[in-house]
Amino acid sequence: MNIAIFSEVPLWISHHAEAIELAIQNIKKSKKVHFISCKSNLLGCPANPKKNLLLCAACRAQTYYTNNKILKDKKYIKAYIDLDSSVKINFNISSIEELQNYKYEDAPIGNMVYSTIVTELNDSFFDTNIHKKRINDLILNAIRIYKFTLGYIKDNNIKEIYIWNGRRSCDGPSIYAAKKLNIDHFTFISGGGYNKILVRKNVGTVHDVPSAIKELDKIKYNLKDPTKRESLIDRGNKFFSVASGKKENKSENKEINYLGYYQFSRNYKVDTEFFQKHKNKKIIAVFTGTYSEFAGVPGYDTSKDFCKTFYDGIEFLQDDLTIPSGVILVVRWHPNSRHINGGEKERLNKIIKNAPNNVVHIRPESDFSSYSLIDKCQKVIGFGSSISIESCLRGKPVLFVGRNMFQDLKCFETAKSHNDIKNFILSDSNEIGNYDDALAWGVYFSSFGNNSFKNLDQIEPKEFYYENKSIRAPIISLLRNIKRLTDL
Repeated sequence: MNIAIFSEVPLWISHHAEAIELAIQNIKKSKKVHFISCKSNLLGCPANPKKNLLLCAACRAQTYYTNNKILKDKKYIKAYIDLDSSVKINFNISSIEELQNYKYEDAPIGNMVYSTIVTELNDSFFDTNIHKKRINDLILNAIRIYKFTLGYIKDNNIKEIYIWNGRRSCDGPSIYAAKKLNIDHFTFISGGGYNKILVRKNVGTVHDVPSAIKELDKIKYNLKDPTKRESLIDRGNKFFSVASGKKENKSENKEINYLGYYQFSRNYKVDTEFFQKHKNKKIIAVFTGTYSEFAGVPGYDTSKDFCKTFYDGIEFLQDDLTIPSGVILVVRWHPNSRHINGGEKERLNKIIKNAPNNVVHIRPESDFSSYSLIDKCQKVIGFGSSISIESCLRGKPVLFVGRNMFQDLKCFETAKSHNDIKNFILSDSNEIGNYDDALAWGVYFSSFGNNSFKNLDQIEPKEFYYENKSIRAPIISLLRNIKRLTDL
């Protein structure tokens, strides 16, 4: 059987290791592996979005090293993404909505481009007129990737393909090419457990929400098993100890291996003066996620929900809702939102500037302890954020607004309308959500991944060896050392 593995981010050695591991696993199953690499013709590469020539050269050097020093067996077919520059289409995208709705042969190319640009700009509300050229270039590049993958699958009788991530315009189109030809397609990324790889089959992105919900349901089922419960509780508690800052997630502890995880809590400080100032007020805590992180991602995108974005939600709370006397809403903006720019940053600043006296905002760059806020408040509203789950574990009634892989857990109420938000604020109910459901999230996040490294040896976090040889090309090692020196 012929299979294709697309290696599109060699600069990110941990993700590159996943592609190599999957290639070796399939070779050992007597499959013929086509290991397909970029030769500087992909736009929107997340590891090098500005197309830095030095990084492109380093990426090609890593590819050469992988092909000739690691995957040196002749059983591997080394190939390159070859895009047809004769494919030319003119676009006239005039709004974000129009961009998100643009499709090419049923492939949601526009939404992938939107996701790519949001990541590049850290701005979910960018001006499409200002970025018209970038939009057009990325759409055209994505269509060429789609066409290349269609052709490669047909010409080489490919029966399965593996693609990293899947949500951006440089990787997602290949998934839809495989889908069009009705062959099995897999997305992959790092798992939450040490040496784990998450591989999703026949879904649009590795972030597939229905798949994660099924995996969470399995953990909830296992929590009912007396022979498994104690070890699962221990794993879940370890995760939440790290999340809340009680325990630092040092890499050598190997508690949480997911590359997208950041432990903001280690820098939190308790502001005793703040709580003394508001000691006579009933506090309702409001937490946001980072909107730009999943803007446009299927399953997470809320643009067609009653609350289109959590910015709309916060505006409703402070502009259209009558907040009871003696109550203040304390909005704790997600720390990762400190990186947002452009229209999204303007919108956040405008919301804070227009806040009434009974709405207090904690800016994203603040070191204000989110956990002290949970402990001091009466109830919690969470917009897309997993801190909604942690609030349940700390004994608070919670209302969740938005979408996420944990949206079906019973550790909070779920808002279906603005009236649900209003009623939650006005209600005297102190009902706490399901403890086991909340705990299941901690177990999941620190252990997810249905595949694992069996051939590559991760001798320490992010350092992979194959047959006693580092998979990291010399130039990549050099660049890493230079970065370490400049960061001192």
